[in-house]
Amino acid sequence: DGTYHWIEAVANNLLDDPAIGGIVVNVRDVTERKRADEQLARQATTDSLTGLANRTVLLDHIASALARSERTARLTAVLFLDIDHFKLVNDSLGHAAGDDLLITVAARLHDFLRKGDTAARLGGDEFVLCCEGLLSYDEAVDLADRVAEIVGDPVALDGEEISPTVSIGITCACDESRKPEELLRDADVAMYRAKERGRARSEVFLPSMRVRARARLEQQLDVRRALTAGQFRMNYQPVVCLSSNRLAGAEALIRWAHPRRGLVLPGEFIPAAEETGLIEPLGTWVLGQSIAEAAAWNRESPCEHGVSVNLSARQFASGQLPHVIATALEVNELEPRRLCLEITENLLVEEPEEVTSVLTALADLGVAIAIDDFGTGYSSLAYIKRFPVDVVKIDQSFVRGIETEGENRAIVEAVVGLASNLGLHVVAEGVETAEQLRIVRDLGCDFAQGFYIGEPMPPEAFGDLIAGSGTR
Repeated sequence: DGTYHWIEAVANNLLDDPAIGGIVVNVRDVTERKRADEQLARQATTDSLTGLANRTVLLDHIASALARSERTARLTAVLFLDIDHFKLVNDSLGHAAGDDLLITVAARLHDFLRKGDTAARLGGDEFVLCCEGLLSYDEAVDLADRVAEIVGDPVALDGEEISPTVSIGITCACDESRKPEELLRDADVAMYRAKERGRARSEVFLPSMRVRARARLEQQLDVRRALTAGQFRMNYQPVVCLSSNRLAGAEALIRWAHPRRGLVLPGEFIPAAEETGLIEPLGTWVLGQSIAEAAAWNRESPCEHGVSVNLSARQFASGQLPHVIATALEVNELEPRRLCLEITENLLVEEPEEVTSVLTALADLGVAIAIDDFGTGYSSLAYIKRFPVDVVKIDQSFVRGIETEGENRAIVEAVVGLASNLGLHVVAEGVETAEQLRIVRDLGCDFAQGFYIGEPMPPEAFGDLIAGSGTR
């Protein structure tokens, strides 16, 4: 049938044996064994999905390229690529489509290679190119730009056409004083910097990035230890009802009681928690703590709204959020209507189908849903009304300067008018003066919060505030 087989033959000289008087040849087909050996050899050097080199081969090739660079006085560049929003492809189109995208990107990288270059897949959606013989860093940047352009051609996946983008980190060396592992690490650090700065771009490694990466790692470890050690605390910022001038509830704000640095604000540690996945257990703790403390206040002096809690995108993605909240409400005997959950408008835009199902489940529990920092993202109130939303919180950037800036005043007035027509309550954030409070009240905002009304405070202090709450 035209196929080839591997044959193993063993000849035995039995010419002197009177019973045989000849040479006996034993033959057997070893094709399957040979194929298995070749497969093992391939697995030791290539990525099984894409056929590109693996990490071991890549490091060997980088080492060889550096040795040649030392002789030729030319640069070896390492380009570290990560496909932007790859998880979204897996989640929305399925893992088979994700694999197809990886295979397509790998094929495009392979076709892009010049003679002597190496392309490797390190796992997940991470790829690396080793390109030698360059004259300058500018040439490495030009290569990265061309790679991004080639990878970005449209790809048909499960009936959908997408145009993938990549974040690329670049580093170069011209001698063997830099180790392959060091170059790979530095390119990885630069790639993460590209992601931090908006994705779909390249960044050249700078030594300061290594310091930044090490500090980020230390912070991630610190956050993990702090969660285990119980160093996080909740503070509560008062929210007032503008029609009655009475306390309506509070927004729950996490703080880190750091043993050396004192009280650390969330902007300094939430990004680290999100990168490590600790945002999920941390968010669960915040929900449980806030609900428990709101239940304690309401047993003493019931207030209208209870507590508002911020949610992260990672909490939505886990799929456990409605169950976690329902359990916490039941355990602490808090009425669902006294809990308000805050999400950003960008979450609605980026993950509309996934968010809709979770929000619907939460609304069915009877809790309120608020859009936080409204006006800073890309959505409109008409778009938001597609979701089970009850409250819009106007970002403090529109309240700041509202006394003198007519544009901010017009924006707040427009949001209030449309929200009222849609049956949504409006909260003005960042109220810091009596005049700002007067204006947002006159414009029709339902609630307000900010330093003029009250700074974030420990739960005991907020409990005392509830007990003696009156008008402002």
